[in-house]
Amino acid sequence: MGCCGSKLAMAQEESAVHLEVNPETREIRLAGPATDFAAHYELGRELGRGAFSVVREAQAIATGTKVAVKVLQKRKMHEVDYTSLAFEVNTLKKLRHPNIITLYDIYEDPACFYLVTEFMEGGELFERLVAKTYYTQRDAKEVIATLLRAIKYCHDSGIAHRDLKPENILLASPTDDSTIKLGDFGLAISHNNSQSMTTRCGSPIYTAPEILDMSTTAYGKECDIWSIGVITFMLLSGSPPFYDTNLADLYTQIKAAKYHFDPYYWGHVSEDAKHFIGRMLVVDPAQRATADELLRHRWITGGQHEGSNPSLAQALAELRKFNARDTLKRAISSVKVAVSMHRPSGLAGSFITSLTSPAHKSPPVVAMSTPNDDDSDSAEDDQNFESFIKTTPPIVVPEPEPAKDEAGNGSDEDWI
Repeated sequence: MGCCGSKLAMAQEESAVHLEVNPETREIRLAGPATDFAAHYELGRELGRGAFSVVREAQAIATGTKVAVKVLQKRKMHEVDYTSLAFEVNTLKKLRHPNIITLYDIYEDPACFYLVTEFMEGGELFERLVAKTYYTQRDAKEVIATLLRAIKYCHDSGIAHRDLKPENILLASPTDDSTIKLGDFGLAISHNNSQSMTTRCGSPIYTAPEILDMSTTAYGKECDIWSIGVITFMLLSGSPPFYDTNLADLYTQIKAAKYHFDPYYWGHVSEDAKHFIGRMLVVDPAQRATADELLRHRWITGGQHEGSNPSLAQALAELRKFNARDTLKRAISSVKVAVSMHRPSGLAGSFITSLTSPAHKSPPVVAMSTPNDDDSDSAEDDQNFESFIKTTPPIVVPEPEPAKDEAGNGSDEDWI
């Protein structure tokens, strides 16, 4: 089972519990031992997949409410994964914001954990954008303003997300672009915990330079602002500011903040927008703008070119290309770069008890878990898990029709 097998077994033997949400106050409370997950929810299609988890659509049997369920297979989890899960659950219990995903329930059985959250019917941000036929600078600005409000709330609440990327920005509705929510708090941490804020983590192209700098003893919530800078750059141009297939070269670009505004992609983008990005992609985190300052920036509040609201047709075409690179997207979403000095000594007592304890602390500095290569792992367990989650084919987004401007005129743009 691996070096921490006995500790995981202790957690697996505990009774399942679940946390209930008061629909009026949105408070989550421990309901005590619960019946099994399948007695409350019926699983549907697969929405996403990670190293040891699958996110599926589900329906509450009693009410018919549609939810999303993150199913985590215990036998593929290590101590670091348990620790991260504990903090993710407690973070979502703490944060109450209209632009942050809501945790409804958590279940545990001998094989899996089940995190039940609100269902985001609009899907991921990039998936939604590439299905558009018309996309403007104002569209990008509204997304970033909403993201900044959510991250400002996190920072004011003492939480750094540390894994901001388009895959973690979700839309609540398939028809309304205005309601976006921030999800996946698996790497979130208290930014007041100086020890924990030394962990090297994140998704490569969105990672701040101070996280990559091994000479830095600690970093802060400013790492989230850098990531928003990268996302803004991508929303306005369709491509990341830093990219290289060689990670060492990519990190060199990031640590030097080596990027430029190619006129081919940026010719119709306002100078205010470029200045806005420049306030975030700053190597020195002390010189980086805060979320509050950025929300007061002239690009967000109005300013230059607001009336013209230029089309970002070329950016949309590039976003389609970027989003179509499935191999790259999977790599970006799954890689967690984590370098640290030591592994935690162990998990004391019940994992579920640690989830619900008011004394629960931020996770310690931890080394990245590695795949479980133990030959004693049962192939039958894998088959049972795969049978349970009933993998379905991915959804295919239809090719968009030719773009039209606000007057309904067609475009000669070659949509890829």
